[in-house]
Amino acid sequence: MAKGAIVFHWGATARGRERKALEVFAESAAYFDDLEKNHRITSHQPFISATRNGGMWVVQGEIDELEAVENEADFLRLTTRVQMVADDYQREHCYGGSVEDLGDLMGMFAETTEQFA
Repeated sequence: MAKGAIVFHWGATARGRERKALEVFAESAAYFDDLEKNHRITSHQPFISATRNGGMWVVQGEIDELEAVENEADFLRLTTRVQMVADDYQREHCYGGSVEDLGDLMGMFAETTEQFA
């Protein structure tokens, strides 16, 4: 199975919703902890930006399982709550996790590159 991550990006906290943003952050941590305990994801790491308002949350696992989680009601409710308390919410899908995990993709890239040489 292919490994990867979903990276959630968010901007500044919506004015007037700072307390609620802290609650939603705690809910997110508990939600991802539960997914990890149940072996639905392999890890999750939140980051707060040192250079701009906002941050990101990196959730790693098997691509198929990450996509399944994204379509579940609990996930959709949580992401809706995030959008209510933070500006510029975005979600990005990524392949990899290690150099070895990218081997097949890099092989396809090299093969395709030869077609254009």
